[in-house]
Parts: sequence; structure tokens; C-alpha cells
Amino acid sequence: MSRNLAARPRLNRRSFWHIIPDKDKDLPPQFQEYGFENRDFHWRGTKLYGRCVDAVPLPDYPIARIHTGQYLPGQGELGREEIALAAPAP
Repeated sequence: MSRNLAARPRLNRRSFWHIIPDKDKDLPPQFQEYGFENRDFHWRGTKLYGRCVDAVPLPDYPIARIHTGQYLPGQGELGREEIALAAPAP
């Protein structure tokens, strides 16, 4: 996630991680209709070596991508980024 988002205290610190599995069948049943597992979290303002950090537990299945950013009511998504972790399943 962009360090700028974490460092700006006027922003809502609620962030999202949309975890996209390598294979759709690996998603838990409650997330299958969305195509990703939602792992929302609030930044706690922890700093390590001068950078904002936080930890989000990851699922046990192979992950293809993670979409991350913030959602601000009335403004929509802010700072959305994609992290590619694996080649897509055939």
C-alpha cells in the first residue's frame, strides 16, 4: 500500500485487501459470488523504520493477486493498487 495513504492522518484509515485466488474454487463459499476474499482493516499507525506498516493475515490457498487501497464514503476508492503474486491458473 502506498506509504502516502498511511501517513495522512486526515484520511479514514479503513483499508481493503481484495484477495484473488489462483483458482476460483479455492475461495470460501461466502466469497465465491464476488471472485475475491475481502480483508478490510484499520491502520493502527504502527511505524517501523519510519514507514507505516500493518499486518493482514493471508489465506492458506495460493493467491494470484491482491487489490489494495482505501474506500472513502462520498469519494469512492482512493490509492488502489494491484499486487501480482502468481501466474493465473489455466
